[in-house]
Amino acid sequence: MTLKTRNRLLLVLIVISISFLILFSITSLVSFIKGNFSLIPKFTRVLPINSESFLLKNSSTASILSILALLLYIPISSYFLYVSFEKTKSPETIYLMGFFTGCLLQTTKILIVLLNLYNTSSSLLFLVGRLDLMGKLLAPICLLLTAVFPEQDQIQDADKNYGLAICASIFIAHIVPINTTKIFSNLSISCGFNLYLYIFILTCALMTVIAFLIVSYQRNLHFWESPSPYYFIMFLGYISLTISDCFLLLFIGIILLVLGSYKLLSNIHKYYLWK
Repeated sequence: MTLKTRNRLLLVLIVISISFLILFSITSLVSFIKGNFSLIPKFTRVLPINSESFLLKNSSTASILSILALLLYIPISSYFLYVSFEKTKSPETIYLMGFFTGCLLQTTKILIVLLNLYNTSSSLLFLVGRLDLMGKLLAPICLLLTAVFPEQDQIQDADKNYGLAICASIFIAHIVPINTTKIFSNLSISCGFNLYLYIFILTCALMTVIAFLIVSYQRNLHFWESPSPYYFIMFLGYISLTISDCFLLLFIGIILLVLGSYKLLSNIHKYYLWK
């Protein structure tokens, strides 16, 4: 993938995410004004939290705001990536673009409440479930690739690895059964092997941290000079936002995701400046 092609793909991602953000924000605002949010049923909570406090109680508004926050994060981070690495051949940019794409796919679950899909068993509901599942797979895989193949001499393999990650995510999301009768409070649709999915995501996260630590050791970097702590902070923020069904997780997710992403991208950018 040439620099020109990669930069164009980043711009396309920015335009699509901004379009989604405007469309979903306007639709959500109209639904909120009409009082449609109050008609959303109480779905099964992702985390077993039984509290009626403002910060911890189940809130469909918090779930929707979490999706919109993630959707706002995508074009801002993609633009930062574009500006910082516009003229730099870096495999990390390709993999991070894949991570942002995975996040974008997961935001499509907002259609469940905006189009009242929870009252149906339509093919669109199945499609949303599979897109969400594909995003859940693609995002951690691409972050793992960022840590495992970070060197510039591996830039030629980045396209192939990114393509394989997309194909694997599509294939798994296609064959895993989707249970549209069970929707969680974060608006994700239940799927077969749900427990194994989260084990896979956490395994990818752990392997990414270890890979970053190994790379940092090879580059003779101190712990706080390595991407590991900032990746871990970013990943915690990403997870908090994607499972958020209360305002506490919403606030924590926004803070950690923004802080971790900024420090991670700055860390990688600084490495290439020194190099």
